[in-house]
Amino acid sequence: MSSRRKIWLTRAIAVILLAAIMSTGYLAMNPGLTTAAHSEFFIEPTESQTNATTTASYPDRLQPNATTNVTLGIGNHEHQSLSYRITVVWNETTTQSHQLRLADNETRLYPIQLEAPSEPARYRVQFQLYKQNETEPALQTRLWIRVQE
Repeated sequence: MSSRRKIWLTRAIAVILLAAIMSTGYLAMNPGLTTAAHSEFFIEPTESQTNATTTASYPDRLQPNATTNVTLGIGNHEHQSLSYRITVVWNETTTQSHQLRLADNETRLYPIQLEAPSEPARYRVQFQLYKQNETEPALQTRLWIRVQE
């Protein structure tokens, strides 16, 4: 092999090696998105029962027209700021709607005051989370509440 060809091959290998080292360094310093975009939506247990993992820490009985507080947790992991809308639905009847905006990686506890209907019955109370201007809920959770005298 000629001397000139060896020099050219050595330089080409050096350039390729340098590019590989620089690319590896760049990727190490800028790992990019490591998690899939998602939102969180949950019912936070009451303060007196924060260690409870059962439904005993959530309201399940109310008198007609009585009120209770529920705290919802919303987490934004969508890699951008987002507006959310929360609706509260008692047996297919929407009773409340709330708007909030969360920054990326922000989680917020949002208190909601529920007022029981005047008619005694067993109610499914749905909490629905909508992203931006979507018409279908992205996430939902629910409680069963018995309204009785």
